[in-house]
Amino acid sequence: MSAPECRGSTSYIFPVRPGVIVKQPAEVWKESPAYRRLTEKIANNFLVEQQILEALGAHPRIVKYYSSLRGLLLSKASHSNLQRYLEANYDSIPLSIWQMWCRQVVESISYIHHHGVVHSDLRPDNFLVHATTSTSLDLWLCDFGGSTCEKLSYGVLAVSGKALSAPSASDLRPPAASQHQNKQHGCLFLCDNAHYIAAISHPRPSWCQ
Repeated sequence: MSAPECRGSTSYIFPVRPGVIVKQPAEVWKESPAYRRLTEKIANNFLVEQQILEALGAHPRIVKYYSSLRGLLLSKASHSNLQRYLEANYDSIPLSIWQMWCRQVVESISYIHHHGVVHSDLRPDNFLVHATTSTSLDLWLCDFGGSTCEKLSYGVLAVSGKALSAPSASDLRPPAASQHQNKQHGCLFLCDNAHYIAAISHPRPSWCQ
């Protein structure tokens, strides 16, 4: 397999074919004192994400999920994630796009709350930017590994990816590193206000309040 396109805190993203990627678990150093704990956490997060994506089904504001063969097979967004897009294009984004994205963030949050899912990690890195048409840049909500959902059961608790703390970069093989800047003022405004609107229009599931 080719080199990963992206490395997250617990996963690697590899290209499969045009428009499709596979998200695979990051490998923990066996010499790490936290090897067993982190390996179990990563496996749990992938199981949680798979079950939640299957439960959510197809929706234009949620990253498309195909199968779980050798990882999670997902649609690839044409413009990476919102954080990276903003860093590269922040000053040239028109107001109409900001307004559309705000509506789409609300749509995605309302949809998952309707299905009993609490994402738990809403930030620009977890919204993908995709050119659905030549004139439209749409958002997909992704990365449900740390989410919770009372409707789905796994073990003795409701499905949850929040049971264990995240690994440090030094625990993973090869070490993961972020190389982009932390320019988030505009996107935090977008996500925070959209989250507020979604909370009013469709509150979080009662079990998590």
